[in-house]
Amino acid sequence: MLDDRFNALKVRFRGFCGQEAARLRAHLAGTPEPDLAALVHGLAGAAGTFGYPEVGDPAIALDQVFLNGGTPTPEALADLADRLEALAAT
Repeated sequence: MLDDRFNALKVRFRGFCGQEAARLRAHLAGTPEPDLAALVHGLAGAAGTFGYPEVGDPAIALDQVFLNGGTPTPEALADLADRLEALAAT
């Protein structure tokens, strides 16, 4: 029963990935995301929890950039958006 619930949450997360990719794309297109750091941090945690290192690892790297007071490159954000879209398509 717990496995069923966890799997249902994983499916929901994959669907959510498309929305988050759209937020990143909008940010890259010039519509500032008000809390980009929180978005990336949340993705890092959720992707890790659900076992998606293809999203979690780059999100963790971007989260670290924010924690160090930096700003991720547009290329790194676009890469994360690409990975989110790929996961959402599964």
